[in-house]
Order: sequence, then structure tokens, then C-alpha cells
Amino acid sequence: MDAGSRLKALHEERGRRGDKQPLKRKPHQSELDYFKKNPGVSGMAASDNKVILNPYSDLTDEQYQSVYKNESARIYMRENGGPDFEITDKQKEAFSNYGSLQNIKDTIAARILSGDPSALDVTDEQREYAGGLVKSMSETDKRRNALHEEWNRRQEKLRQDLSK
Repeated sequence: MDAGSRLKALHEERGRRGDKQPLKRKPHQSELDYFKKNPGVSGMAASDNKVILNPYSDLTDEQYQSVYKNESARIYMRENGGPDFEITDKQKEAFSNYGSLQNIKDTIAARILSGDPSALDVTDEQREYAGGLVKSMSETDKRRNALHEEWNRRQEKLRQDLSK
């Protein structure tokens, strides 16, 4: 399947799921160019706080969902403050090219949350943080969904009122 078809399929799947991935958007052309050159990068938390997935990657839908969860966690931490746990020597070495110490901690936390074993050498403190992150993100999703449902109810009432 070519990249355009894969991207279309990903977004059709999003529609079938009832948009349970509200942070996902289609990559812009410059992002598509980057992804094409870097097929090993399966997705990212873009600067506009949206998740973009690489249509040139050979991931299964389940793997894409895991990437979405990982990148959503990064966005959540970006907006709400990230972890302040210690990292191990093994993690320092493995993630040394990931930018700041905070970027490394965010990467580790997001990988733990999404079940990615490449978080390496996970400590109890890191596991505890990731568990709290799951709970916080879930509460945020519930609030977002409730607001979305209220918006839809108001829009439907407005349509009905206008059609009278």
C-alpha cells in the first residue's frame, strides 16, 4: 500500500472509531517529507500539540494505536508538566541524543505508558509516575468527551430551532 493510501486508511479508521483519537491530524507536506526520509519515526507530538503518524511506516493498526498513546502522553506532559523522576545510567546512555533531560524523562514516561519495552530498566518511581499519568489522561479525556457531547447537543438544538 502506498503512503497516500495508508494515510487515507488511517483517517478512515479514525472515523470508524468515532474519533477516539481527537489529538490526531494529518501530517503537513513538510512532515510527510520528513517521514518519508525517516520511516523509522512512526509518529510524533507536533508543535501544535497534535499527534501525527507516519504513513510510510510499516506498523500494524495496533502498533499505530500504541504510537498514538505514546505521543498523546508527550502532549499531555508538555501541557501539564512532565515527570521529575530519576533515570538510570542505562537510560541516560540509550537516550543521550534525545535532547534535554526533561525530554528524556518524557520519552521514558510515554514509553512506559504505551507499553514500549524500549523504556529500558524501568524503576518503581517511573512506573508509579506512568500509572498516575494514565489516570490523569483518562480524567482529561472524560472531561473533553463531556464537553464534546455538550457541544453536539447544543449544535443539534440550534439546527432544530433554525429548521422551525
